Amino acid sequence: MKIIGFGQLRNEASRGNLENWFRCMEPCNHIYIWDQASTDNSREIYEKYKHKTTVLYSPTNRFNEELICKGELYRLLLKEHPDVNWILWLDGDLILDGRLLVDDNLRRLCKKLDDKGIDLPCFGHYNLWRSDIWYRIDQGYHNLHMHWFPLWGQPQRLWFPNMKGLHHGQVPQGTVKGCPVDVSVFHKGFSNDDSIVEKYLNYRSLGQKGWDLDRLIDEETLTVEKLPEKIIPDWFKISDEQNPINKKKLIELYSGEIS
Repeated sequence: MKIIGFGQLRNEASRGNLENWFRCMEPCNHIYIWDQASTDNSREIYEKYKHKTTVLYSPTNRFNEELICKGELYRLLLKEHPDVNWILWLDGDLILDGRLLVDDNLRRLCKKLDDKGIDLPCFGHYNLWRSDIWYRIDQGYHNLHMHWFPLWGQPQRLWFPNMKGLHHGQVPQGTVKGCPVDVSVFHKGFSNDDSIVEKYLNYRSLGQKGWDLDRLIDEETLTVEKLPEKIIPDWFKISDEQNPINKKKLIELYSGEIS
Protein backbone atom coordinates (compact mmCIF):
# COMPACT_ATOMS: atom_id res chain seq x y z
CA MET A 1 0.00 0.00 0.00
CA LYS A 2 1.31 3.43 -0.96
CA ILE A 3 0.28 6.44 1.16
CA ILE A 4 1.36 9.91 0.00
CA GLY A 5 1.44 12.95 2.32
CA PHE A 6 0.05 16.21 0.98
CA GLY A 7 0.17 19.75 2.37
CA GLN A 8 0.14 23.45 1.58
CA LEU A 9 2.43 25.25 4.04
CA ARG A 10 3.74 28.71 4.87
CA ASN A 11 6.17 29.70 7.64
CA GLU A 12 5.34 26.67 9.76
CA ALA A 13 8.93 26.39 10.98
CA SER A 14 8.81 29.74 12.77
CA ARG A 15 5.51 28.73 14.39
CA GLY A 16 7.09 25.59 15.79
CA ASN A 17 4.82 23.35 13.73
CA LEU A 18 6.94 21.96 10.90
CA GLU A 19 8.86 19.23 12.71
CA ASN A 20 5.58 18.01 14.26
CA TRP A 21 3.99 18.01 10.81
CA PHE A 22 6.72 15.76 9.47
CA ARG A 23 6.29 13.46 12.46
CA CYS A 24 2.64 13.10 11.55
CA MET A 25 3.69 12.24 7.99
CA GLU A 26 6.07 9.45 9.05
CA PRO A 27 3.76 6.62 7.87
CA CYS A 28 3.78 8.05 4.32
CA ASN A 29 5.89 6.64 1.51
CA HIS A 30 6.45 10.11 0.06
CA ILE A 31 5.34 13.67 0.81
CA TYR A 32 4.31 16.54 -1.49
CA ILE A 33 4.40 20.15 -0.25
CA TRP A 34 3.29 23.39 -1.84
CA ASP A 35 5.26 26.07 -0.01
CA GLN A 36 3.48 29.43 -0.07
CA ALA A 37 6.56 31.68 -0.24
CA SER A 38 7.78 30.96 3.29
CA THR A 39 10.14 33.58 4.69
CA ASP A 40 11.41 31.57 7.67
CA ASN A 41 13.76 28.58 7.77
CA SER A 42 11.20 26.11 6.43
CA ARG A 43 13.45 25.29 3.47
CA GLU A 44 16.19 24.07 5.82
CA ILE A 45 13.78 21.66 7.48
CA TYR A 46 12.45 20.45 4.13
CA GLU A 47 16.04 19.58 3.22
CA LYS A 48 16.25 17.24 6.21
CA TYR A 49 13.46 15.18 4.68
CA LYS A 50 14.40 15.51 1.01
CA HIS A 51 14.86 11.74 0.68
CA LYS A 52 11.06 11.39 0.75
CA THR A 53 9.76 14.90 0.08
CA THR A 54 8.96 16.90 -3.06
CA VAL A 55 8.48 20.64 -2.57
CA LEU A 56 7.01 23.14 -5.02
CA TYR A 57 8.10 26.65 -4.03
CA SER A 58 5.71 29.45 -4.90
CA PRO A 59 7.50 32.80 -5.39
CA THR A 60 4.47 34.60 -3.94
CA ASN A 61 1.91 33.77 -1.27
CA ARG A 62 -1.15 32.64 -3.24
CA PHE A 63 -3.26 32.14 -0.13
CA ASN A 64 -6.45 33.25 -1.86
CA GLU A 65 -5.79 30.69 -4.62
CA GLU A 66 -5.28 27.73 -2.32
CA LEU A 67 -7.51 25.35 -4.31
CA ILE A 68 -5.71 26.21 -7.55
CA CYS A 69 -2.36 25.55 -5.84
CA LYS A 70 -3.63 22.27 -4.41
CA GLY A 71 -4.73 21.23 -7.89
CA GLU A 72 -1.31 21.92 -9.39
CA LEU A 73 0.43 19.96 -6.64
CA TYR A 74 -2.07 17.11 -6.84
CA ARG A 75 -1.60 16.66 -10.58
CA LEU A 76 2.16 16.42 -10.08
CA LEU A 77 1.66 13.84 -7.33
CA LEU A 78 -0.50 11.65 -9.56
CA LYS A 79 1.91 11.99 -12.46
CA GLU A 80 4.87 10.83 -10.36
CA HIS A 81 2.98 8.27 -8.25
CA PRO A 82 0.15 6.89 -10.40
CA ASP A 83 -0.04 3.81 -8.14
CA VAL A 84 -0.83 5.77 -4.95
CA ASN A 85 -3.58 4.18 -2.82
CA TRP A 86 -4.30 6.88 -0.23
CA ILE A 87 -3.56 10.57 0.34
CA LEU A 88 -2.96 11.95 3.84
CA TRP A 89 -3.68 15.68 3.81
CA LEU A 90 -2.70 17.83 6.77
CA ASP A 91 -2.38 21.58 7.16
CA GLY A 92 0.82 22.65 8.88
CA ASP A 93 -0.89 23.37 12.21
CA LEU A 94 -2.74 20.06 12.48
CA ILE A 95 -1.68 17.12 14.64
CA LEU A 96 -2.75 13.62 13.63
CA ASP A 97 -4.26 11.28 16.21
CA GLY A 98 -1.31 9.66 17.95
CA ARG A 99 -2.93 6.23 17.77
CA LEU A 100 -2.48 6.26 13.99
CA LEU A 101 1.26 6.88 14.33
CA VAL A 102 2.08 3.62 16.12
CA ASP A 103 1.92 -0.09 15.21
CA ASP A 104 1.26 0.62 11.53
CA ASN A 105 -2.27 1.69 12.51
CA LEU A 106 -2.71 4.21 9.70
CA ARG A 107 -2.14 1.48 7.12
CA ARG A 108 -4.41 -0.88 9.03
CA LEU A 109 -7.16 1.76 8.92
CA CYS A 110 -6.68 2.32 5.18
CA LYS A 111 -6.92 -1.43 4.56
CA LYS A 112 -10.18 -1.66 6.53
CA LEU A 113 -11.59 1.29 4.59
CA ASP A 114 -10.58 -0.28 1.28
CA ASP A 115 -12.31 -3.51 2.25
CA LYS A 116 -15.53 -1.58 2.92
CA GLY A 117 -15.31 0.55 -0.23
CA ILE A 118 -14.93 3.77 1.77
CA ASP A 119 -12.79 6.52 0.24
CA LEU A 120 -13.58 9.49 2.51
CA PRO A 121 -13.51 8.68 6.26
CA CYS A 122 -14.82 11.40 8.60
CA PHE A 123 -12.42 12.29 11.43
CA GLY A 124 -12.98 14.07 14.70
CA HIS A 125 -11.60 17.63 14.79
CA TYR A 126 -10.64 19.74 17.81
CA ASN A 127 -9.70 23.43 17.74
CA LEU A 128 -7.28 24.16 20.56
CA TRP A 129 -7.89 27.61 22.03
CA ARG A 130 -5.11 29.61 23.72
CA SER A 131 -3.79 26.37 25.22
CA ASP A 132 -2.21 23.04 24.30
CA ILE A 133 -4.95 20.92 25.87
CA TRP A 134 -8.21 22.93 25.87
CA TYR A 135 -10.41 23.09 22.76
CA ARG A 136 -13.18 25.54 22.01
CA ILE A 137 -16.79 24.51 21.33
CA ASP A 138 -18.77 27.78 21.12
CA GLN A 139 -19.06 30.21 18.16
CA GLY A 140 -18.93 27.37 15.64
CA TYR A 141 -15.43 26.25 16.61
CA HIS A 142 -16.51 22.63 17.04
CA ASN A 143 -18.63 22.37 13.90
CA LEU A 144 -15.95 20.43 12.04
CA HIS A 145 -15.91 17.61 14.57
CA MET A 146 -16.68 14.38 12.68
CA HIS A 147 -16.74 16.48 9.52
CA TRP A 148 -13.01 16.54 8.73
CA PHE A 149 -11.54 14.53 5.87
CA PRO A 150 -7.74 14.18 5.90
CA LEU A 151 -7.66 10.75 4.17
CA TRP A 152 -8.60 10.36 0.51
CA GLY A 153 -8.92 6.97 -1.14
CA GLN A 154 -9.00 6.13 -4.86
CA PRO A 155 -6.84 9.21 -5.60
CA GLN A 156 -6.75 8.68 -9.37
CA ARG A 157 -10.39 9.73 -9.76
CA LEU A 158 -10.16 12.90 -7.65
CA TRP A 159 -9.59 16.52 -8.69
CA PHE A 160 -9.70 20.06 -7.32
CA PRO A 161 -11.95 22.77 -8.81
CA ASN A 162 -10.20 25.74 -10.35
CA MET A 163 -11.57 28.33 -7.88
CA LYS A 164 -10.15 31.42 -6.20
CA GLY A 165 -11.21 32.75 -2.80
CA LEU A 166 -11.13 31.90 0.90
CA HIS A 167 -12.81 29.14 2.90
CA HIS A 168 -13.84 26.86 0.06
CA GLY A 169 -14.14 23.16 0.83
CA GLN A 170 -10.64 21.69 0.86
CA VAL A 171 -11.56 18.12 -0.08
CA PRO A 172 -11.14 17.17 -3.76
CA GLN A 173 -14.08 16.32 -5.97
CA GLY A 174 -14.90 12.76 -7.00
CA THR A 175 -15.15 10.89 -3.70
CA VAL A 176 -17.89 8.28 -3.46
CA LYS A 177 -18.49 6.96 0.05
CA GLY A 178 -17.77 8.33 3.52
CA CYS A 179 -18.24 7.10 7.06
CA PRO A 180 -17.22 8.21 10.59
CA VAL A 181 -14.10 6.69 12.13
CA ASP A 182 -12.96 6.77 15.76
CA VAL A 183 -9.82 8.84 15.19
CA SER A 184 -9.19 12.58 15.09
CA VAL A 185 -6.96 15.53 14.38
CA PHE A 186 -6.41 18.58 16.56
CA HIS A 187 -5.71 22.07 15.32
CA LYS A 188 -3.03 24.32 16.82
CA GLY A 189 -3.85 27.39 14.74
CA PHE A 190 -5.70 29.05 17.65
CA SER A 191 -3.55 27.61 20.43
CA ASN A 192 -1.67 30.84 21.19
CA ASP A 193 -2.54 34.51 21.16
CA ASP A 194 -0.08 35.56 18.45
CA SER A 195 -1.48 33.02 15.97
CA ILE A 196 -5.05 34.14 16.57
CA VAL A 197 -4.24 37.82 16.13
CA GLU A 198 -2.16 37.07 13.02
CA LYS A 199 -5.10 35.20 11.50
CA TYR A 200 -7.48 38.02 12.39
CA LEU A 201 -5.30 40.66 10.76
CA ASN A 202 -4.61 38.50 7.70
CA TYR A 203 -8.25 37.68 7.02
CA ARG A 204 -9.27 41.30 7.62
CA SER A 205 -6.66 42.47 5.11
CA LEU A 206 -8.13 40.07 2.54
CA GLY A 207 -11.58 41.58 2.95
CA GLN A 208 -13.25 39.19 5.35
CA LYS A 209 -15.80 40.83 7.68
CA GLY A 210 -18.78 40.04 9.88
CA TRP A 211 -19.19 37.07 12.20
CA ASP A 212 -16.57 34.89 10.48
CA LEU A 213 -13.94 37.51 11.28
CA ASP A 214 -15.25 38.84 14.60
CA ARG A 215 -15.44 35.43 16.26
CA LEU A 216 -11.63 35.24 16.16
CA ILE A 217 -11.45 37.85 18.92
CA ASP A 218 -14.87 37.44 20.55
CA GLU A 219 -14.63 35.44 23.79
CA GLU A 220 -17.85 36.61 25.44
CA THR A 221 -19.39 33.13 25.18
CA LEU A 222 -16.09 31.22 25.47
CA THR A 223 -16.69 27.55 26.28
CA VAL A 224 -13.89 24.98 26.30
CA GLU A 225 -13.37 21.32 27.05
CA LYS A 226 -10.26 19.24 27.61
CA LEU A 227 -8.65 17.40 24.72
CA PRO A 228 -8.96 13.59 24.98
CA GLU A 229 -5.59 12.29 26.16
CA LYS A 230 -5.82 9.19 23.98
CA ILE A 231 -5.37 11.19 20.75
CA ILE A 232 -2.24 13.11 21.84
CA PRO A 233 1.01 11.70 20.36
CA ASP A 234 3.60 10.85 23.01
CA TRP A 235 6.06 13.33 21.45
CA PHE A 236 3.65 16.30 21.50
CA LYS A 237 5.01 19.01 23.79
CA ILE A 238 2.46 20.51 26.18
CA SER A 239 3.67 23.96 27.25
CA ASP A 240 0.44 25.69 28.24
CA GLU A 241 -2.18 23.79 30.27
CA GLN A 242 -4.00 26.83 31.68
CA ASN A 243 -7.71 26.98 31.01
CA PRO A 244 -8.21 29.96 28.64
CA ILE A 245 -11.38 30.94 30.47
CA ASN A 246 -9.11 32.07 33.30
CA LYS A 247 -6.96 34.24 31.02
CA LYS A 248 -7.43 37.90 30.22
CA LYS A 249 -9.54 38.29 27.08
CA LEU A 250 -7.77 38.69 23.74
CA ILE A 251 -9.63 41.88 22.88
CA GLU A 252 -8.28 43.48 26.05
CA LEU A 253 -4.71 42.32 25.47
CA TYR A 254 -4.52 43.36 21.82
CA SER A 255 -6.96 46.27 21.61
CA GLY A 256 -4.36 48.48 19.94
CA GLU A 257 -3.56 46.01 17.16
CA ILE A 258 -7.06 44.86 16.28
CA SER A 259 -9.01 48.08 16.67
